[in-house]
Amino acid sequence: TRTGRSGTAWPAGPGCAAMSTKNDAGDVYVSIPADETHTIQASPPVATSYAYYVIPQEPRQQKRCGGGCCCIAIMVGLLLFFLIPRQPSVNYQYMVYSGPVYNGPGSLSNVTASDFVGRYRFENMNYYSVDWSGLAMKNYYMSTVATTDCDITKSKWGATYCGKEMGSYEKKATFSTGPRTRSYQDVPLTADAGSGTFALNVGEMLTECFLNGQVLVMSQGHISETTGLHDFGKVSIDDQYYWLICN
Repeated sequence: TRTGRSGTAWPAGPGCAAMSTKNDAGDVYVSIPADETHTIQASPPVATSYAYYVIPQEPRQQKRCGGGCCCIAIMVGLLLFFLIPRQPSVNYQYMVYSGPVYNGPGSLSNVTASDFVGRYRFENMNYYSVDWSGLAMKNYYMSTVATTDCDITKSKWGATYCGKEMGSYEKKATFSTGPRTRSYQDVPLTADAGSGTFALNVGEMLTECFLNGQVLVMSQGHISETTGLHDFGKVSIDDQYYWLICN
């Protein structure tokens, strides 16, 4: 290669593969012939931003965070356990008869409804008190002997019973049962004054009871239940049975 005073590079001969030039500033430019192939490789991309996840390394801080979550979960669980309403229940315990004893025909003619008293148990499993009102329970004498003029019929223990209404146990006044406790109420039987049906039915019942030693009675009705957190409204009380023992 020959270089002139102007800085131009001349090729040495026909075998030269490329020709270069140089300007006055000293920069050298190389001309690549069209018949030559060159591969250009790009550098891999370089990330310009990063995401970091910082995990606390302090054991004390980790324990504090976990303990706070556990305390909240326990508090919510306790609140739900103590405040969720639980349905109060009513149970017919027994009926007491304190009238005349059967000594033969006509000995029970002076029996009145007030000679019968029903005992009811009121159970409250809530952690707050419950108020009861409007107790109204019909009472039936259930027989497999006197099977005519039935007010209701029930199948029990493989037998069909004829139920005859004797009256009802009613208590309109409000009374309360404390948290997680049971209370009892003795409610006298009421019936229409001078009702011939009552006299007939109670006469049949007591006669059968004194002759056989026992007779089946059944109670059903409703009562209103309410608490400071929930009003259960008027609640139906299903059939509840009891054997009246007569000695």
